[in-house]
Amino acid sequence: MPRSDIHTVETMEPIILIGRGGGGTRLLSELAHRMGIFLGNTLNISFDSVEWVKPVYGMVIETLSHSVDPGSDRDEFWCHEMHAKAREILQKAGKSPRDPWGWKLPETTLVIPQVARYFPNAKFVHLTRHPVTSCCRRTHMTSRMDSELGRSCLTAAYTHIGRPIAQIETDPTHIHNAASWVYQVEIALNALENSNDTPHAITVKYEDLCHAPAKIQKRLSQLLATQPPEGDVGLRIDLDRLNNKKTDDKEAVEVWNICGPQANRLGYGWK
Repeated sequence: MPRSDIHTVETMEPIILIGRGGGGTRLLSELAHRMGIFLGNTLNISFDSVEWVKPVYGMVIETLSHSVDPGSDRDEFWCHEMHAKAREILQKAGKSPRDPWGWKLPETTLVIPQVARYFPNAKFVHLTRHPVTSCCRRTHMTSRMDSELGRSCLTAAYTHIGRPIAQIETDPTHIHNAASWVYQVEIALNALENSNDTPHAITVKYEDLCHAPAKIQKRLSQLLATQPPEGDVGLRIDLDRLNNKKTDDKEAVEVWNICGPQANRLGYGWK
């Protein structure tokens, strides 16, 4: 297979929406969609860019299970696959690579360093959510053991936080969620170091998106170097979904004990 040179895709400037699944990324995707950013030909109810599932999931599983070294044959393979998928999606929609386009698939968070290499002119929007409200709720694919991707992610997350892998079988849901939260937040923050000081990435809090969507829309417009749309943002926001933190709850304490350092790094406090 001929070498896939990332420098041949300088015209590709995708806007990539990342964040742990179940943390409110649907709202961010809906905002981007309303701003005219093409997120794919097929979006599901969560505004996920379904066309990216096969290459991204495949890359995640391989990367977490075996590691994919920069410059290796497998790295070049995935580079080629991602470029080919981008061209296929844009061609199907009759879009130019210079049109505002991108994708939202939360699992992309797990391979941000690779995606950033494959698309060197990409812009990233990283959505975060307070770990207590994010983890003391239902699980996400990346914190369940019922799929290959979930097993790969949760195993890597436990290893990352230094928790015995054997405890996955007996730990409750909120601990699974907390391990997954820390792991994915650290990948994102380390990959996008000082992102708020550079033109290629911003970090957005889910809480801010709910309470002040117009301000987040303005930040996104600044990232894209465009004028924000006029009129109401038009998002369907259910403030009840913010889930007030219960800091006297045992589960909340256990989550904070795992997630606290990275939550503080994001500007979240215990109360």
